[in-house]
Amino acid sequence: MSMAPHHPLIVIVDDDTNVRDSLRGLMRSLGYEAEAFGSVEALRAAALPVRIDCLLLDIRLPGQDGLDYYEELVRAGGAPPAVFISGHASAEIKERACRAGAIACFLKPARGQDLIDAIAKAIAGGGVRPGEAASGAAPP
Repeated sequence: MSMAPHHPLIVIVDDDTNVRDSLRGLMRSLGYEAEAFGSVEALRAAALPVRIDCLLLDIRLPGQDGLDYYEELVRAGGAPPAVFISGHASAEIKERACRAGAIACFLKPARGQDLIDAIAKAIAGGGVRPGEAASGAAPP
Protein backbone atom coordinates (compact mmCIF):
# COMPACT_ATOMS: atom_id res chain seq x y z
CA MET A 1 0.00 0.00 0.00
CA SER A 2 1.60 3.30 -1.03
CA MET A 3 1.36 6.36 1.14
CA ALA A 4 0.49 9.77 -0.25
CA PRO A 5 3.53 12.04 -0.56
CA HIS A 6 4.16 14.46 2.27
CA HIS A 7 3.58 18.05 1.21
CA PRO A 8 5.30 20.34 3.70
CA LEU A 9 2.93 22.53 5.69
CA ILE A 10 3.77 26.21 5.95
CA VAL A 11 1.76 28.11 8.56
CA ILE A 12 1.59 31.84 7.91
CA VAL A 13 0.64 34.33 10.62
CA ASP A 14 0.32 37.92 9.39
CA ASP A 15 -2.32 40.52 10.19
CA ASP A 16 -2.13 42.11 6.73
CA THR A 17 -4.70 40.29 4.60
CA ASN A 18 -2.95 41.10 1.31
CA VAL A 19 0.43 39.87 2.56
CA ARG A 20 -1.17 36.77 4.10
CA ASP A 21 -3.03 35.89 0.90
CA SER A 22 0.03 36.54 -1.29
CA LEU A 23 2.26 34.38 0.89
CA ARG A 24 -0.32 31.58 0.97
CA GLY A 25 -0.60 31.72 -2.84
CA LEU A 26 3.18 31.69 -3.23
CA MET A 27 3.60 28.71 -0.91
CA ARG A 28 0.88 26.75 -2.71
CA SER A 29 2.41 27.59 -6.11
CA LEU A 30 5.63 25.99 -4.83
CA GLY A 31 3.78 22.77 -3.97
CA TYR A 32 3.49 23.34 -0.23
CA GLU A 33 0.37 23.09 1.85
CA ALA A 34 -0.30 26.48 3.39
CA GLU A 35 -2.59 27.68 6.15
CA ALA A 36 -2.82 31.37 7.03
CA PHE A 37 -4.02 33.21 10.11
CA GLY A 38 -4.36 36.86 11.08
CA SER A 39 -3.16 36.44 14.65
CA VAL A 40 -1.53 34.02 17.05
CA GLU A 41 -4.89 33.65 18.76
CA ALA A 42 -6.52 32.55 15.47
CA LEU A 43 -3.73 30.02 14.96
CA ARG A 44 -4.21 28.64 18.47
CA ALA A 45 -7.97 28.37 17.92
CA ALA A 46 -7.41 26.32 14.77
CA ALA A 47 -5.65 23.57 16.78
CA LEU A 48 -3.88 22.25 13.70
CA PRO A 49 -3.62 18.46 14.05
CA VAL A 50 -0.81 18.14 11.54
CA ARG A 51 2.93 18.55 11.49
CA ILE A 52 4.10 22.12 10.87
CA ASP A 53 7.19 22.22 8.70
CA CYS A 54 7.72 25.98 8.88
CA LEU A 55 6.14 28.93 10.64
CA LEU A 56 6.20 32.14 8.64
CA LEU A 57 5.50 34.79 11.27
CA ASP A 58 5.00 38.52 11.28
CA ILE A 59 6.53 40.07 14.37
CA ARG A 60 3.97 42.77 15.11
CA LEU A 61 0.54 41.22 15.40
CA PRO A 62 -2.63 42.12 17.26
CA GLY A 63 -2.64 40.40 20.65
CA GLN A 64 0.44 38.27 21.17
CA ASP A 65 3.25 39.16 18.77
CA GLY A 66 4.90 36.55 16.58
CA LEU A 67 8.28 36.61 18.28
CA ASP A 68 6.80 36.23 21.78
CA TYR A 69 4.77 33.28 20.50
CA TYR A 70 7.82 31.64 18.94
CA GLU A 71 9.89 32.11 22.09
CA GLU A 72 7.03 30.44 24.00
CA LEU A 73 7.18 27.44 21.63
CA VAL A 74 10.96 27.24 22.05
CA ARG A 75 10.64 27.23 25.86
CA ALA A 76 8.03 24.45 25.59
CA GLY A 77 10.43 22.41 23.45
CA GLY A 78 8.18 22.22 20.41
CA ALA A 79 9.16 25.00 18.06
CA PRO A 80 8.98 24.26 14.35
CA PRO A 81 11.53 26.07 12.21
CA ALA A 82 10.52 29.72 11.77
CA VAL A 83 11.06 32.51 9.32
CA PHE A 84 10.08 36.02 10.42
CA ILE A 85 8.91 38.81 8.16
CA SER A 86 8.07 42.27 9.43
CA GLY A 87 7.81 45.87 8.44
CA HIS A 88 9.29 46.84 11.80
CA ALA A 89 12.29 44.58 12.43
CA SER A 90 14.98 46.57 14.21
CA ALA A 91 18.47 45.17 14.66
CA GLU A 92 17.54 44.23 18.24
CA ILE A 93 14.43 42.35 17.07
CA LYS A 94 16.41 40.51 14.40
CA GLU A 95 19.01 39.52 16.99
CA ARG A 96 16.30 38.31 19.37
CA ALA A 97 14.72 36.24 16.58
CA CYS A 98 18.09 34.68 15.75
CA ARG A 99 18.73 33.87 19.43
CA ALA A 100 15.32 32.14 19.52
CA GLY A 101 16.45 29.96 16.61
CA ALA A 102 14.79 31.61 13.63
CA ILE A 103 16.06 30.54 10.22
CA ALA A 104 15.80 34.14 8.96
CA CYS A 105 14.24 37.51 9.69
CA PHE A 106 13.27 39.71 6.73
CA LEU A 107 11.99 43.24 6.38
CA LYS A 108 8.84 43.66 4.28
CA PRO A 109 8.79 43.54 1.40
CA ALA A 110 11.11 40.54 1.38
CA ARG A 111 12.82 39.50 -1.82
CA GLY A 112 10.88 36.47 -3.05
CA GLN A 113 13.86 34.20 -3.70
CA ASP A 114 15.38 34.96 -0.28
CA LEU A 115 12.10 34.01 1.39
CA ILE A 116 11.77 30.84 -0.70
CA ASP A 117 15.35 29.82 0.14
CA ALA A 118 14.82 30.39 3.88
CA ILE A 119 11.63 28.33 3.86
CA ALA A 120 13.36 25.52 1.97
CA LYS A 121 16.11 25.55 4.61
CA ALA A 122 13.49 25.40 7.37
CA ILE A 123 11.74 22.47 5.73
CA ALA A 124 15.02 20.60 5.29
CA GLY A 125 15.41 20.77 9.08
CA GLY A 126 12.12 18.97 9.72
CA GLY A 127 9.01 20.20 11.48
CA VAL A 128 7.15 19.48 14.68
CA ARG A 129 3.79 20.20 16.18
CA PRO A 130 3.68 23.22 18.46
CA GLY A 131 4.06 21.96 22.02
CA GLU A 132 5.78 18.73 20.93
CA ALA A 133 9.53 18.29 21.35
CA ALA A 134 11.56 17.51 18.27
CA SER A 135 13.11 14.07 18.73
CA GLY A 136 16.87 14.24 18.55
CA ALA A 137 16.85 17.53 16.67
CA ALA A 138 19.59 19.98 17.40
CA PRO A 139 18.58 23.62 17.69
CA PRO A 140 18.94 25.51 14.40
